[in-house]
Amino acid sequence: MKFRWWFYPLYLWALPCVIVGLLFALVVGARRWQWSDGCLEATAPNFPREAITFGWLIVYREGQFQADAFRNADVIRVHERAHVVQYFYLGVLFFLLYVLTLGRPFENQAERAETVTDAWGEK
Repeated sequence: MKFRWWFYPLYLWALPCVIVGLLFALVVGARRWQWSDGCLEATAPNFPREAITFGWLIVYREGQFQADAFRNADVIRVHERAHVVQYFYLGVLFFLLYVLTLGRPFENQAERAETVTDAWGEK
C-alpha cells in the first residue's frame, strides 16, 4: 500500500474501535500479532469466524491461512481490509451503522472488494 500523509488522521479516527478490538482479542486469546500492510493482525485459537475487524485491527481464526482453510487467504484479507477502509471513513460510527443495517451494505461492499486484486482497492 502506498502510505499517504492523510492516512494518519484516519488511524486516529478509528482508534476507539481498535481499543475495543484489542480488549476483544485479549479475551479470545489472540496471539501471533503482526503489523501487515497498514493493519495490525492477530490470530485466535478456536475463533468461530474466519475473521473480524475492529478499526485497523483484524483478528483471524488460527489456521485460517493453511491450505485446508475454507476460503482463500488473500480473499479474506481483501475482504477484511475493505472493512478497515470503511472504519477509516466512518470511525466509531461504523459500529452503530453496522448494527442498524445488520451489516448488509458493509458486507456487500467488502464482498465486491474481493474481486479487486489489491487489498486497498488499488490496481
